[in-house]
Amino acid sequence: MPLAENILYFPDILAVRILDENDETPVQGIAVMLTLFARKKNDYHMIPQLSDAQGWIQIRREWVERQVEIDRNLFIMDYASSVEECSEGVELRVMSEDEIRRAISAMQTYRGVLGNSIVGPIDLENASNSQFQSQRVVVNLNRPEENVKKVFIKLKRRASR
Repeated sequence: MPLAENILYFPDILAVRILDENDETPVQGIAVMLTLFARKKNDYHMIPQLSDAQGWIQIRREWVERQVEIDRNLFIMDYASSVEECSEGVELRVMSEDEIRRAISAMQTYRGVLGNSIVGPIDLENASNSQFQSQRVVVNLNRPEENVKKVFIKLKRRASR
């Protein structure tokens, strides 16, 4: 049976490694936003843990599914698609300082509703993103046999202020 086109097959683990473009050393403390493009209603935006000392961010399928279900259940008029009903291309965006400020504000506004998340306002306040340029990468997740997908993002340093 041929695979259906444009179906999102989120792997068990989406492993993202953040590196400094200059010397390819790992960058710790980078906040990334994952966006799933929904076919119905609004897209899903979520922030996994910050990059670790080796530059890795491990995004697990179970966590993504849970975040989507939380949004669908809390905001039923805004969200309709399941993970599988989203487009195969997902976006990983190294967050700008402004995006981090807005995310912190939203977390503080909805903290009583959303419960505990992997990353919180204090984590984002301490993120290292201000040292690097924001960047966007689209990753196609269309291979059901792929259990682990590795993605490497090389960051450009900001000019000294």
